Amino acid sequence: MSAQSQDEFIKLLGQHVQQIIIAHLNSSSFYSIMIDSTPDISNREIYTIVVRFTNNFNVEERLISAVELPSKTGLDICNMFFSKIEQLNISPNKLIAQCYDNANNMSGVNKGVQACVSDKLQREVIFIPCGAHSSNLAVKYACDCSTEFTSLFDLLQGLYNYFTASAKRHHVLREKLEASEFGLLVKNLADTRWVNENFYL
Repeated sequence: MSAQSQDEFIKLLGQHVQQIIIAHLNSSSFYSIMIDSTPDISNREIYTIVVRFTNNFNVEERLISAVELPSKTGLDICNMFFSKIEQLNISPNKLIAQCYDNANNMSGVNKGVQACVSDKLQREVIFIPCGAHSSNLAVKYACDCSTEFTSLFDLLQGLYNYFTASAKRHHVLREKLEASEFGLLVKNLADTRWVNENFYL
């Protein structure tokens, strides 16, 4: 099977799964949305749209779209969302709640996505701040106050820089770690807004 055929096959499977999700969503009485973004490895801002709804009395949470959007303004993100649900034939009338991180462009009461969604629908759509993002920020800022914590991650970054600066050193490290029962490769600290630093330990 050629690479082009594989891509086409994967795309068809994705479309089929998406149609099943949308059918379940449209049969539900209401739904809520979550939108978040992160830059990918090529520095493109990718926004994910996740819906939460009930299906036979079970709560389901499904990713319905990942969209590139070069803008970070609340209005542009809001327009992208409404454009996407229109394209997928999802009614905005069943939308009852929204959940985003604490950034002003998302949760701002004047120009954030939460305000824009309510304005466009001409009714209040409940906004719930994302608890995971809030917890992550609290832990991050608490850890930034600790010299032990920052020293540890500076040391880990220094080790990563030392071993990856030389292909030979990295190869020797990899060989030693593969021979060890507990060996873990050192990793670069992620330069993202949504970081779980215990991944690097």
